[in-house]
Formats: sequence, C-alpha cells, structure tokens
Amino acid sequence: MTLYVGRSRKLGQYRPTPRITAVSHITKLCVSCLSWEYIRPGTPLSLEDARRLVKGYVEHYNNDRLNSAIGYITPKDMLAEHQQEIQAERDRELEVARQQQKNRR
Repeated sequence: MTLYVGRSRKLGQYRPTPRITAVSHITKLCVSCLSWEYIRPGTPLSLEDARRLVKGYVEHYNNDRLNSAIGYITPKDMLAEHQQEIQAERDRELEVARQQQKNRR
C-alpha cells in the first residue's frame, strides 16, 4: 500500500494527506482481470462476435422493442401496417379493464 505525503501550506511541515491510495491492490486487480470476459460480458472478441452481437441487436430492435415514436408498436408491425389492429386490441383490453374496475367499486 502506498501512502502519499504532501506539504501542509498552513504549518509549513510535511504531513500525510488524508487520502491513502492502495496502488498495489488496484494493480493486482487489474492484472487478474485482463480477460475481456471479466471486464464486460458480451464484449466481442473477434469480428464474427461483433457481427453476431449487432445482428442480435438489430433483430431485437426491429421485432421485439416497442418504439414510443410510432405509438409503442414494433417497427416490423408498423411496416406490415398492423398498427390499427394493435391499437384496436389495446383499446378493447383497456375498456375491459375499466369495466372490471367499475364492477369492483
């Protein structure tokens, strides 16, 4: 462990600063974690890995992720022009939930 010493301007004497840095422990931690898998899971280690990860993200973005700019519909459904059907189904489900809430009171 390394203790950094600084000069106190007020007293004109050398005194330890309140900050103690454990340089040796940080160095050991960094040396033991040189593998990318420990630093960040899913980090591409080759060009093929990067292409696979990007392809998976694009498929998720286009097929599963609801986009708020287009009414919380997936881009795939928007291109297939299913937005009216999806919105009608959501409206029906909302009306059923409202009726159930009304009946509980």
